[in-house]
Amino acid sequence: RQMDDRRVLQEILDDGFAPDEEHQILHCVSTSSAKGAEALKGLFEKLVLADCKIVKQGGQLNVLGVQQTVLELDAIHKVAWILESRSPKARGEYLGWSIS
Repeated sequence: RQMDDRRVLQEILDDGFAPDEEHQILHCVSTSSAKGAEALKGLFEKLVLADCKIVKQGGQLNVLGVQQTVLELDAIHKVAWILESRSPKARGEYLGWSIS
């Protein structure tokens, strides 16, 4: 997970985003379970992510939330790691994060 986060962060920095400015990081988890999506949305809210929502896409439910942070690996990785490690309990899969 940390290697993926480091790679994505480096790509974003290479694109010219300022590391010390606060940015919106969009995290996404996908699940086929409505109950799982609700549980994941609760986890997103517990992690103090903003704009938490569930979006239906085909047969899947994507749970989305925005982290407000500077482009610092530890802060982003902490949230990504928690989401990735807890998603399977809700029959979900952490799809990753991107800058929004």
